Amino acid sequence: MLLVYPAIRLDVSLTTFMIAVLAVFGQLLDCFYCLSLWFAAPLGWLMGETWLERVLLWLGLSGGAILLQRVTERNHKPPPAIWNETPIPNKSLEEE
Repeated sequence: MLLVYPAIRLDVSLTTFMIAVLAVFGQLLDCFYCLSLWFAAPLGWLMGETWLERVLLWLGLSGGAILLQRVTERNHKPPPAIWNETPIPNKSLEEE
């Protein structure tokens, strides 16, 4: 059936392609760090005049958003302490 009707085959191909594209873009927008990069890119482009300014503004705005998110995060848990204690052998158990 798909060989007879090329329009249906094209429709299936485009649908499959769009699902793949949306999945890739969904992964690029999944974490806050990636989202801040994508959100800061057009702002840096509009605010800068030269390529160097645009790139530095892009990275600076994204970095500022990341720092602001880290400072205002509510569920901030300190990293676990690294502690390895060597066990003290119990001499009373060895003597028995």
